[in-house]
Amino acid sequence: MSQVKNKKENKKLFLTKKEPIHLLSILIILIVGIAIYSNTLSASFHLDDYHTIVDNNLIKDFNNFIDLSYWIKIINNRPFSYFTFSLNYNFNGLDLTGYHIVNIIIHLCSGLSIYWFVLLLFSTPTLKLRNSKLFIKNIALITALIFITHPLQTQAVTYVVQRMTSMASFFYLLSICFYLKARIMHLQNKINSQVILYYLTSILIFVLAIMSKEIAFTLPVIIILVEIYFIRDNNNKISWKYLLIFSLVLISGIIFKLITTGLPRETYDISRFDYFITQLKVIVIYLKMIVLPINQKVFYDLALSQNLFNLSNLLSLLLIIIILLYGIHSYRKEKIISFCIFWFFITLSIESSIFPIRDLIFEHRIYLPLFGFAFLITYLIFNLFSKNSPQLILRIFYIIIILFSFLTFSRNGVWKTEESLWTDNINKTPANARVYYSRANAFARFGPIDKSINDYSMAIKLDPSKFSYYNDRGFAYNQLRLYDSAKNDFLHAIELNKELDAAYLNLGITYFHMNNFTETIQAFSKSIEINPNYSLPYLARGNTYAVIGKYEDAIADFTSVINMDSNYEDAFFNRGNVYNVTGRYILAINDLNKVLELNPKNIKAYKNRASAFYQIKDYDNAINDYNSFIMFNMKDGESYYFRAICLYNLKKYKAAFEDLNKAKENGFNFSENIYTIFKKKL
Repeated sequence: MSQVKNKKENKKLFLTKKEPIHLLSILIILIVGIAIYSNTLSASFHLDDYHTIVDNNLIKDFNNFIDLSYWIKIINNRPFSYFTFSLNYNFNGLDLTGYHIVNIIIHLCSGLSIYWFVLLLFSTPTLKLRNSKLFIKNIALITALIFITHPLQTQAVTYVVQRMTSMASFFYLLSICFYLKARIMHLQNKINSQVILYYLTSILIFVLAIMSKEIAFTLPVIIILVEIYFIRDNNNKISWKYLLIFSLVLISGIIFKLITTGLPRETYDISRFDYFITQLKVIVIYLKMIVLPINQKVFYDLALSQNLFNLSNLLSLLLIIIILLYGIHSYRKEKIISFCIFWFFITLSIESSIFPIRDLIFEHRIYLPLFGFAFLITYLIFNLFSKNSPQLILRIFYIIIILFSFLTFSRNGVWKTEESLWTDNINKTPANARVYYSRANAFARFGPIDKSINDYSMAIKLDPSKFSYYNDRGFAYNQLRLYDSAKNDFLHAIELNKELDAAYLNLGITYFHMNNFTETIQAFSKSIEINPNYSLPYLARGNTYAVIGKYEDAIADFTSVINMDSNYEDAFFNRGNVYNVTGRYILAINDLNKVLELNPKNIKAYKNRASAFYQIKDYDNAINDYNSFIMFNMKDGESYYFRAICLYNLKKYKAAFEDLNKAKENGFNFSENIYTIFKKKL
C-alpha cells in the first residue's frame, strides 16, 4: 500500500497537518450534506408516507408508545421508527419541514459515523501501521462525502418514510463504531469499565437499529467479518473466542426466528426462488446505478423472473460470482477491497436474496450497502495515485463529489411534489402502468379529479389485470358524480377479485347516490361478510337503514361500530340522531354527550341535543345548546324558533319574541297565530 511521505505532497491533499483535522472534516461533511438536501424541506409526502404517517392513528396518540408491550414487538414492527414519526407529529403535526429536518440530521449522522468507522478500521492491528495519519483521515473524509452526496441516497433521505432505512443504517454504523472502539481498547489494555461501557453501548444501539428496520439483523455477520479481516490478538492471530461468541449469537437468532415465525417474507405472491433469481438482475442494476447514477426512478421496468436459464439471469449470476470470487481472492493482499465487496452483499442480503418483497427493486435499499462502494472507490484512488499524483487525487474527488452533489440536488427537486415525481418517472418509463396509477392517486388526493381519471385509464390500458386500478377510478368517478361509470368500474374490480371488500363498500356508496337502497344494503352486507372487522361498512349500512326508516337495524349497525371503536364520533352522532327520531331522547342525549366529549366543535351535535332536551322539556339545557349552535350558525331560523319556544315556556317573553322575529328574518315559517300569542305576552 502506498504512503504519503513528504510534507509538500501532504499539503496538496484535502487536509493538512496544520489544520484541526477532525473538526474541519466534521464541518465539511455537515456543510455539504445540508447544502445538497436544503431543497427538500417542503418536499411532499409520497406513497407509504400516507398510511404510515398521514392516516396512521397510531402515531397521533403518544400514549400508544408508553405501553411496554409495544416495544417488545420489535420483529417486523419497527417501533422506534414509528416512535420518531410520533414525535414529529406531536411537535409539528403534518408540517413537512420537521420530518425532513430529522431525515437530513439522520443522514448527516450516518456520514459522521462512516468517518469515525473508517478511522477506527485503520486503527485495528492489521491496518494501523501501514499508512500515515493524514492518508487515513483523508480517506475517511472522502468516503463519508461520497456516501452523503451519492444520488442514490436521495430516496432514503427525501422520501420521509424511508427514515426507517437511514435511521437503521445510522444505528448500524454507530453500533459497529462502538464495538470497534471497545475491541481496540480491549486489545491494548485488559478489560475495564470503559471497555464494558463501549460494548454495552454497542449492544443498545444495535437494538435501536433492529427496532428501526429489519436490515439491522445482518450486523452480527458484519462484526464477524470485521473480526476476521481486521482484529488480531497480541500473537497476530484471529480472536476465535469472539468469532465463536458472535457465531453463536447469529445461529441462535436464526434458530429463534425459524422457530417463532419461520423464514421471513412480505408476500406469498412471489416464490423464494423466483424472487432470488430476479434479485440477480436487481443487484446488477444497483451496481450499475452506483457507478453511473443517472436516469433514477422510483419504479423501474422490471418483471419477475421465473427461469434462471435465460441469458440476462445467467450473465447477472456470472458477474456476481466473479465479484465474490475476487473478494475471496483479494482477502490476503487487499483486505479493504475484499471487506468492501462482502459488506455490499451482506448488508443487501435481507432485501435482495430469498425473502420475497412485493417491490422487486427500490433505490433506498442500497443506502447502507453503498458504504462499501464509497470506501472501495476512495481507497483505490488514493492507493493508486497518492504517492505520485496527489493533485490528481484532489481533482478526481472534486469532480466526483461536485458531480454527485449536483445530481443529488437535482434529484431532490424531482421529489418536490407528487406530480413532479411521477411525471419524471412516466417520462423515463412510459409503459409502466404503476407509475400512471401513482400519479392518478396524487391527482385523486389533491386534484384535479379529471386528470386522475385520465391516468387511471392509462394504467388500465397498460395493465387491465389490476383490480385496484378499476376500484380507484370508480372512486374518482363517484367524486364527479358519474355514478354509472363508477358502478361499472366497481363491478369490474369485483369480477377480478371477488373478495375485494373495498369494492363492495364503494359499490354500495354508488348505489346509495343512485337511490337504489336495496342494492346499497346488499353491497354493504357483502363487504361486511368479507371483512367483518372493518367498521366503515357497518356505519354506511346503518346510515342507509336510517334513511329508509329501518331504525332498529340502523341502531344495531351503529352499535356494532361503537363496539369496535368506543371513540367513533360518527357512530355515536348517527345513533343519537336515530334515538331522537324514534323518541328515545335520554339515549339520544347520552350519545350526543359522547360526541361532544370527543369533539366539542361538532356544532350539529349541539343542535340535535338541544332538540332532545326540548322534547323532554329541559328548556334550560335546550337553550344552552341552541346558544352554542347559533354562535356558529347565526342564520339558522329553526334554532331561533325553538329557542323562542323554550324561552316562552320559561316565561322570558321579551327574549322569546326577539327570537321569533329572528326566526322569521332567517326564513323559518310558522303560523301567524304563534306570532300573535307571543306578542300578547309582551
